[in-house]
Amino acid sequence: MRKQLILALVLVGGLSTLAQAQGRYDDRRYDDRRYDDRGYGRGYGNSGRNEMRRGGDPVRSAIDTLYQIESRTRADRHERDHMRNAVRELTQFDQRRMQGRFDRGSLNDAINHMRDLAQADQLHPRERSRIAAHLNDLSRLREGGRW
Repeated sequence: MRKQLILALVLVGGLSTLAQAQGRYDDRRYDDRRYDDRGYGRGYGNSGRNEMRRGGDPVRSAIDTLYQIESRTRADRHERDHMRNAVRELTQFDQRRMQGRFDRGSLNDAINHMRDLAQADQLHPRERSRIAAHLNDLSRLREGGRW
């Protein structure tokens, strides 16, 4: 009787571990065309490098992408704080830029938050690469003052 109970507990524990380890990135949403960053899908396709090719605003594009990632990512509070802080700094930079001021401090802070996100293991590799693409665009903006 005792052996059967131990065997049942080990079996249940093993199955629950396998269910959790099935894959952090085994999320059907990443196969959905609406979430495709190549611009072919509906709703979420206008972000990333395609935005830059069409002459879009890299700051607005980065903000939109961060909102999308935050809405569908299972990340802990630390990573979500990085997302929110990056959006806050980019929004502040964008408001001051519209007033004719180039606030390099806000842009640097946003880039630092996004750099941390681009290296975060909790994010899907596709999301990290999207953030890295925006990092490149924002770095060019910071260095040249234009995009």
